[in-house]
Amino acid sequence: GPGWHPSVTNLVVDSNCDEVEVFVNGRSIGKRKGDRLHHLNFPAVYEPGEAVARGVRGGRTLESRIATPGKAVKLVAVADRLQLTADGADATVINFQAFDAAGNEAVDCCETVVFDCSGAGKIIGVGNGNPISHEDDVISGGTWQRKLFNGKCQAVVKAAEADSSGKLTVKARL
Repeated sequence: GPGWHPSVTNLVVDSNCDEVEVFVNGRSIGKRKGDRLHHLNFPAVYEPGEAVARGVRGGRTLESRIATPGKAVKLVAVADRLQLTADGADATVINFQAFDAAGNEAVDCCETVVFDCSGAGKIIGVGNGNPISHEDDVISGGTWQRKLFNGKCQAVVKAAEADSSGKLTVKARL
């Protein structure tokens, strides 16, 4: 996933710059001639802090930064669609991403997210993309939950029947 964390062993840069240099905590780990058709690979040994790719093109210097994420403090939700047909069958997926206080994706966060749904619909499933997850979808009392995997999870929400149309609210908390 994106970010600078302990499982990173190679930094991959896609760039249209003439030359790219990558730095880990201000120390250069290599410089490569730009290649618009191929990835530039920079083997890297993780250390807490920041990795920076600095490219030069036509005399201009451009940078892209990734930093070690801190503790997850917020979830950002993006729904596949914001309006559903109240027919008891229409559904949408809501993707959640955890972020730290500095706005970095908290890609190593694996905390449990608890979901609450009210109004004209219901949650019909949760997921996180982890192929070896065997966790329960619901906890006692019928509350939906899912651990974050690479800082991400999702909920699938189904619309209410036609005679129950209205506002649908989904809440998620760490």
